[in-house]
Amino acid sequence: MSEKRYAIIGHPILHSKSPQIHNHWFRENNLSANYSRIIANDVYVALGMGYKLGLTGANVTAPFKEKVIPSLVYLSPEAAAVGAVNTLIYNGPNISGYNTDVTGVIRAFQINNVELKHKSLLVIGAGGAARAIVSALKPSGAEITIVNRPDEMALNLARSFQVKSVPFSEIQTAVRAAEIIVTALPPGVRVVEPEWLNSRQIIMDANYKNSEMEPLAQAVGAQFISGIIWLTEQARPAFELFTGIQPASDIPPAIIDGDPYAGKSNVILTGFMGAGKSTLGAPLAERLGWQFVDVDQVIIESAGKSINAIFKDEGEEEFRRLESQALAKILESRNQVIAGGGGIILSEINRALICQKALSIWLFARPLQIWPRIEQAGRPLLKSDDPLATAEQIFRTRSDLYFNTADGILDTEVATPETCTDLLYAEISQIFHD
Repeated sequence: MSEKRYAIIGHPILHSKSPQIHNHWFRENNLSANYSRIIANDVYVALGMGYKLGLTGANVTAPFKEKVIPSLVYLSPEAAAVGAVNTLIYNGPNISGYNTDVTGVIRAFQINNVELKHKSLLVIGAGGAARAIVSALKPSGAEITIVNRPDEMALNLARSFQVKSVPFSEIQTAVRAAEIIVTALPPGVRVVEPEWLNSRQIIMDANYKNSEMEPLAQAVGAQFISGIIWLTEQARPAFELFTGIQPASDIPPAIIDGDPYAGKSNVILTGFMGAGKSTLGAPLAERLGWQFVDVDQVIIESAGKSINAIFKDEGEEEFRRLESQALAKILESRNQVIAGGGGIILSEINRALICQKALSIWLFARPLQIWPRIEQAGRPLLKSDDPLATAEQIFRTRSDLYFNTADGILDTEVATPETCTDLLYAEISQIFHD
């Protein structure tokens, strides 16, 4: 591994724009680093995946901001005060936790010239993001009230920061009375009705993708503060924790306003031999209502001979040419789940094409951990005196290429194919079917 690696964990995660933000600053500062997303619905799996990948740092989003804390060897004073973490620094298996959300929240209101002192401010939600909101805004002199379902979470959060809470049954009254409303709810959850709002209110939503509050605010003419401002402003101190460098530039509008998957109309599964590309690809395609395409099978049908025969008769160079040719043809179509060959990312042209036209998922599986799956297949690249050592060397050579091409990374070493397919479908369907 020659580059430093960073990622974001949470569930769901493929919507996150954090990779675009941090990769922009990495390039701007000429840093040899890359940032991706870890797909996991269990915090311990996500943290363990970070260790397996050799991450230098990571960001944390819902629902893991509080759940990561028991696994940390160090918690910064800011994170301890909030009771939630959004930034991790890895030192091998030892992980330290920080919170830069507080800075992000404060800056979002400052940038929009919002005066908070003596204003009635309603926080809807009581998770890690809500904790950061209350911690950030209490010193401003705002009169904070928290509402959440279940009521107990709101009450506990209010007690922690010595502010008010109201039962969820009183949310309508609380919304109508608030001058400023900040929502920190899971994506897709709407608890506010438009008739409760008015044009004099200021509304902010922590969710920046498909915000439930933005259209409501627009409908009544209220000022709306997008969660994307929070995202970019918390990213600045996180980047400094990662690199020791303060990012000098603002994030370009194309990143802030753009769709990370614009132009991508397929899904491609990459990864080492035996990682599960075909095993997961076919059922995933069926659930999405898409076509499944196996690149190796396309090559076999086109060449009229097996992969082993192509390697034996014509060599790896010819196989790679056929592979690139097949990939380019496949990507001319849309709505396909594609199982890429293990070495499909070796070609710079292939990588560029994948990044342009497909949402790419790296199925992470190391040779030793999946050796029973590999050794039975008679892979042509593993014909040596020590096939496992050869496999591990090939994996190390390709690892950065897999990482740098991936929009998301899924650990397939232990989880069942059914579990992996469920996770992928839950993530990908939100990107293409929203």
